[in-house]
Amino acid sequence: MSKKKIIVIVGLVAFVIIVGVLTWYIFNGGSSSTTTDSTGISSTEKSPSASTKDIAAFISGIDNLSKFNKLLVATGVNDTLKLTGTKYIVLAPNNDAFKALPSGYYDSLLTADKKTIATDIVKYHYAIFTTDQLTNGQRLKTAEGQEVIVSVTGGKYYFTSAKGDKASVVKSAQKASNGTLYIIDTVLLPQ
Repeated sequence: MSKKKIIVIVGLVAFVIIVGVLTWYIFNGGSSSTTTDSTGISSTEKSPSASTKDIAAFISGIDNLSKFNKLLVATGVNDTLKLTGTKYIVLAPNNDAFKALPSGYYDSLLTADKKTIATDIVKYHYAIFTTDQLTNGQRLKTAEGQEVIVSVTGGKYYFTSAKGDKASVVKSAQKASNGTLYIIDTVLLPQ
């Protein structure tokens, strides 16, 4: 066999291997996919790279957090949650949690005159942490300044606000490159 034929055969084999690897990657987690868990929460995210996204990008890719994401952007807090030198615990209310607020309240938070209130509410939903291991009775000091109390019952996580509102986690903790996200069913309001 001539050198040219060997080079052509090696090139074809390499091409087939590359195409096979790319095909496997696309069909086994490398492509975007929409998933829905047992609570009906759907999210669009890249499965293997979800943990490489910062927490703001991770939130923006979850359909059922669109209202929370809109508040993050409107208040500028999403820029804070992009920082990679800090780790965060974020308690993100799902869209149904915002629907449970009084009529018109959410929309009013998006107006310029309510930006301070909206910022306080958003900051009440995240904390800077040194460990992502939440324990029963733990007090999380939020970025807003007040605490949220963690309860763990039967393996389920609950968060109680300073006002006594209680939110439960509706989807298991999601890891991002700079923190952990808990999707909750209630908007926690600071005092």
